[in-house]
Amino acid sequence: ERRLSSLTILYREGAGIDVSALTKAWQDFDPSAMVRVSPLADMAANALMPFEMARNGFLAVTFITVTMAAAGLYALTAYLAAGKKREVSIRKVHGAPISHILQRLMWQFTKPVMLSLTLALPVTFYFLKTGYLTMYAERIDLGALPVAATVGLVLLMAWITTFAHVLRAARSRPATVLRSE
Repeated sequence: ERRLSSLTILYREGAGIDVSALTKAWQDFDPSAMVRVSPLADMAANALMPFEMARNGFLAVTFITVTMAAAGLYALTAYLAAGKKREVSIRKVHGAPISHILQRLMWQFTKPVMLSLTLALPVTFYFLKTGYLTMYAERIDLGALPVAATVGLVLLMAWITTFAHVLRAARSRPATVLRSE
């Protein structure tokens, strides 16, 4: 004997369905069955709950990771910019404009970020395509736009993080820096 475990009835909103009559009919069909009536929206929300929890977990981990990376980049930039003050001062004494010094220092700080992106993006997108996104029947296309947006956001964050230290090093007075060296 085969028993039914659930019954789904779809109806228009406001159709005036008599839930007690449905419950009685189901009890007549299977007296041992427990009747539970819930809207389809609630059932869908319960089915999607694990995915929502995974998404929230990924967002929290991403926020923490990006914050730690920005703090590390900020500290590293402060340390390296302090070490470059002598080089910057000598360049200024020889007539280099601040814009060229800023451009050179920003490029020096951009190279490690570009290297980390080159190493991290293929690994990340591989795990997205083979792991996380396989849980969904309908997936997003991971084309060039998400990659370009990711690279742009990471570079923007790196430039914003490093710019204050680089500008401070570029604006330092050569006489003060070279005297203390």
